[in-house]
Amino acid sequence: MFSVNLTSRPFIKLPGSAFPSSADAYECDKCGRDITKHFRPGGSHSWAPMGPERYQCTCGQKYLTGAIEWDHLGDRERKRQLVGMFAFGLLFSALISPVSLITYFFLPEIRCARRSRHGR
Repeated sequence: MFSVNLTSRPFIKLPGSAFPSSADAYECDKCGRDITKHFRPGGSHSWAPMGPERYQCTCGQKYLTGAIEWDHLGDRERKRQLVGMFAFGLLFSALISPVSLITYFFLPEIRCARRSRHGR
């Protein structure tokens, strides 16, 4: 039996020069090659995507990718990203430390108890 999917939308393919207009795929204006993987559309409420700012197709056509290179960030944005990365690292470390300590101190005792129970 066939079902009708009313929520699906058509596949949108645009030329690379139309970026950042929303599309499922982008193709080179000159040669028609798929260049979608080289574009970085920005997300809402997030940092700008990091990577090369420009992409050059094998045919020579140049495009802006939507990404920002680290060298082109301002001092405030660099500091914000570094502080965010270190804060995440410290938070993750603080959350995992109690579990690690418990495992470190009590796992040998569990092994010893098993050995003495089995007569080894």
